[in-house]
Amino acid sequence: MGITRTEAQKFILPDFGMDPYFPKEARCGEEHVRHMLQVVYPILASYRKVLIGKKSPMPTYTALGMFAVGDTDQGHRGTGHIWLIDLPGKGKTLLAKVPAILVGCEVGRFQGVPDALTADYTGNYIIDFDDEGKRYFRLVKGPGFAPIQLIDEVNRLSPRAQSALLEVLSEGTITIAGKTHKLPYSPFCIFTSNPIETEGTNPVGKALSDRMMFQITGETFDAEIFASILKHTDTFDSVELKQICDLDRVQEIREFFYRSVILDDKIAMLIGRLCERMNNPGRFHLLRQYEETHGGIVVETAISGRGDVHLKGAARAMAAFKYRNFITPDDVYKVARHVLRHRVVFAKGVTRTLQEELKLNSEIAARDVLIDTLVTEAWSSTHET
Repeated sequence: MGITRTEAQKFILPDFGMDPYFPKEARCGEEHVRHMLQVVYPILASYRKVLIGKKSPMPTYTALGMFAVGDTDQGHRGTGHIWLIDLPGKGKTLLAKVPAILVGCEVGRFQGVPDALTADYTGNYIIDFDDEGKRYFRLVKGPGFAPIQLIDEVNRLSPRAQSALLEVLSEGTITIAGKTHKLPYSPFCIFTSNPIETEGTNPVGKALSDRMMFQITGETFDAEIFASILKHTDTFDSVELKQICDLDRVQEIREFFYRSVILDDKIAMLIGRLCERMNNPGRFHLLRQYEETHGGIVVETAISGRGDVHLKGAARAMAAFKYRNFITPDDVYKVARHVLRHRVVFAKGVTRTLQEELKLNSEIAARDVLIDTLVTEAWSSTHET
């Protein structure tokens, strides 16, 4: 038997009340429900206070990333780093600052500029003097040491500066002058980029983007949302965000979800079949209409082993958020587009051709059409006998 809404009332916080998405019966234990109603739901509700929009996936997936397990290494479990792509003035940077308030910690900001150095992110040793006037090397820590990090306009960083992020994201350590520092908490990194400005930008390297669990694009504002912004900005300075928990509690919940939400053999094979089809669309007769138009292969590369692990971690967090201790196919499908979007590399000219054919505003829009079609067809193919 699961836990009913009535039975779950004892766990709610007075300032937030009951989660409106609480199911008729939670398919998990009391500890799971307590974590959800006392920490996860209040964090989600706080995100939605500051970000206007009816359909934006940014708040949900930012929370998913915080509580999901991404890269795993000996002695380290990474988080679900997220990459937010949207036009200027849509709340990306604001949303990235909110987690630090909610869990009572510092946020390290690394601003993407073409001349940024690796030491600007990691920090460096400087010569200082002790009380007796003797010289010694003192470590000045960079934003890479922070438990929550905002990497703003990541596509403005040079390949060399981007490389400074790799060790932190996947191993939870920073090496400076040959000395490796173990970070006390698995950092949660939020990346942002602006899709319309290309001057002074660089492609985000595959080694870096593969370490990001999600790539999220924002919604298009309609008249109602623009009107809401006008009202919201008049009172925004009075919006109160309270600390909900600390980093230890976040890490405890992440570890709990990782250990308690079950991945059975059928779901593991389903994820494996989906990744196989994403990597070999021609072999499984996917994207046929685009192959005919392009006159050759459409997808060059797609999912790595890390992408496979991230898809599992994202589906596990989604199941946990739905008050279940097991993963369903629907959980996998819900997160698939956002986990796979930035991992697929299309053949040269494919997105440009589709943009012109469909008269879309950008190649990014054409890319999204291809991704949606590929994921939908690959998903349908996994269920064929």
